[in-house]
Amino acid sequence: MKKLGIIVSVLAGVAMLGSSGGSVMAASSVDTPPVQEVVAQAEQPYQGIVGTVTEDSDITNGIVILETKNLGEVEVLLDDGTIYKIPGQDEATKDDIEVGDRLAILATVGEDGSYTATRAMIVPSVATRQHINGVVVAVQNRIMTVMNAAGETMAVELPEGVQGGVVGDFISTAVRKSSGNENPVATGTQTAAEVQTRLQTQLNGVAGQQVATQAEVQTREQTMTRLGEKLEGLALRNKGVLEQVMAKAPESAKAGIQAAIGNCEQRMEQAR
Repeated sequence: MKKLGIIVSVLAGVAMLGSSGGSVMAASSVDTPPVQEVVAQAEQPYQGIVGTVTEDSDITNGIVILETKNLGEVEVLLDDGTIYKIPGQDEATKDDIEVGDRLAILATVGEDGSYTATRAMIVPSVATRQHINGVVVAVQNRIMTVMNAAGETMAVELPEGVQGGVVGDFISTAVRKSSGNENPVATGTQTAAEVQTRLQTQLNGVAGQQVATQAEVQTREQTMTRLGEKLEGLALRNKGVLEQVMAKAPESAKAGIQAAIGNCEQRMEQAR
């Protein structure tokens, strides 16, 4: 009975760690031990610990001090067997842990009462994902530099499989924080031109609809008006941002931005 209770505790602890990331870490066939191994290790007690990393931690040497709600300050050892996970990231290591982060840990309990982490779910104190909106002012070696209307720039890494923009594009980029001080990594992009093209396609489709009754004619006209207003409003907003960026952008980007402004003006004319 004692062994069965410990096994249940182990499986419940693993599920607790996985739930924050949207998937149970124990579901991986790569790092999940078979049931037989769990049973063999069941005599070793486990403890689930959730807390905030304090300044007293020595992360480099594998010691984290957690401020917990129910246990006060708890020291946890990190060793070569500890598995790390950050929600939304493919990989994580001990070096990703920073003071202020929340950790959800599954730890073994030694005979002396010490805790050694087998799994650690890292919840960064700073959001790992964000959206960047602005105008592309440079693209080189899969690094895209985006400038916003205030003249602030951010360099974004474009991994394989993610299509960036060209100079002059007004672009929205979803990024995730990378390890260390490296550039954030793009996970997806969408240009204003793509949105405009999609709206224009919808408008053209509605305009080509066959209608038989006055009610259908009225519905079609209302839909076309609504889509036209969306197109014109989007082009007007993009043009405004492009003009603001133009005043602060490097000379190498100005030709591309001017072309984008001209495209916005053309879209506005088409929508009227």
